[in-house]
Amino acid sequence: MSNLLNSIKDLATNELVSKVASSLGENEGTVSKGLTSIIPTILSGVMNTSSSNHSVLGDLLSVAGKDNNMIGNIIGGLTSGSNDGDGNIGGSIINMIFGNKSDAISNIISNVSGMKSGSSNSLMSIGASLVASFLGKKMIGEGLNIGGIMNWLGGHKNEINSALPSGFSSLMGGDMSNLTSSASNATSKTAKMATEAISQEKDGGMKWLIPVILLGLLGVGIWYWMKGCNKDESSMKDETTAILDSAGNSISNAANVAANEIDNMTDSAKAAVSNGATALAGKLDEAGNWIASKGEPIKIKLDNGIEIDATKGSLEDKLFSFIKDPASVAGKDVWFNFEELLFETGKSTLKASSAKQLENAVAILKAYPAVKVKLGGYTDNSGDSLANVKLSDARAKTVYNQLLNKGVAKTSFDEKAFEGYGPQFPIGDNNTPEGKAQNRRISISVRAK
Repeated sequence: MSNLLNSIKDLATNELVSKVASSLGENEGTVSKGLTSIIPTILSGVMNTSSSNHSVLGDLLSVAGKDNNMIGNIIGGLTSGSNDGDGNIGGSIINMIFGNKSDAISNIISNVSGMKSGSSNSLMSIGASLVASFLGKKMIGEGLNIGGIMNWLGGHKNEINSALPSGFSSLMGGDMSNLTSSASNATSKTAKMATEAISQEKDGGMKWLIPVILLGLLGVGIWYWMKGCNKDESSMKDETTAILDSAGNSISNAANVAANEIDNMTDSAKAAVSNGATALAGKLDEAGNWIASKGEPIKIKLDNGIEIDATKGSLEDKLFSFIKDPASVAGKDVWFNFEELLFETGKSTLKASSAKQLENAVAILKAYPAVKVKLGGYTDNSGDSLANVKLSDARAKTVYNQLLNKGVAKTSFDEKAFEGYGPQFPIGDNNTPEGKAQNRRISISVRAK
């Protein structure tokens, strides 16, 4: 390993490695080997983080750099039974830099190190905390901002890339910075073409066109990116086909979900989509909460005979329709927003007005016990990023506990039942009160059905 990589791995003391191994049921050699792969993997992810997340990433690194007892906190967490120890920062960074590829990367680490998949997930959070601590202390010690740390990491790009585990580069598409740029351009063009198609076809007859557009633009982007890498024609064809095969199902599934969302929107929300907005229409109340516009009243009859009152385009309508649609595919990209779950300002206490939609969600989950879900909590970007992650996690936990208390079985939830993402994944413009209000939300993801 290089001096940089060794310096970070040296943070993992013998005591920490021993505690991690004992907690995860692995041997110390396996844990050490896992960290050898994880550290360059995290550094590569940090180095290629989207510029839109640099501010949040900088806040997380700064908090980690100020923690002079990071290792002790991790060990304390392991001793108390929390496998990822001081994983709030580490877990947040993993979600930010890898998103829905986290599990695939964890599998790569598992294969390389020989540890169980669940163990590699926990070790990745610990490794991310170590990297954050190292980079944060460098930022503070040398007076660097996030731009400075990114430039410094860029100088170590070759040594980081040479230490990446086998399979990581192909999963992320080779040179991540080039691919990210191509993907960003393709996304912009895709959004414009898709919304134009949607605005021209109100009855949803062109749903099939969305995945075709997505795949076409992705293929073109990959083709020209590979061409720029001086790959020969035959290699380009083979690799493009392989990447498209891998991406095809995810793109098609995401397109189906998007099409379902669009079908259920009000006319005003469809107009918002065609103008580039991603959240439903609505307005601020006196307390600054976002109150989504409601569709016409509907009754939803569940398979167990229970009937609930809802509105067209509501969470209940979308969730029920998704569960009942035999063509819909559950997964990490399938999320629906609660419109009526509101909290006391700065607290994880639900307001009384949230009761109705909670009861409806309970009824749906109890009627379909095969469905497994995960809850996500989100905030706007005001204040400290880590504090926002903790607040969003506490709010998601509150909703989880409410659902359990009202009779939803624990088996209705994914292995990780809830998670706080703080200011990540905004759906509104954080530069406006309206956008901030839309970003403060609880969402539900259908992981199995």
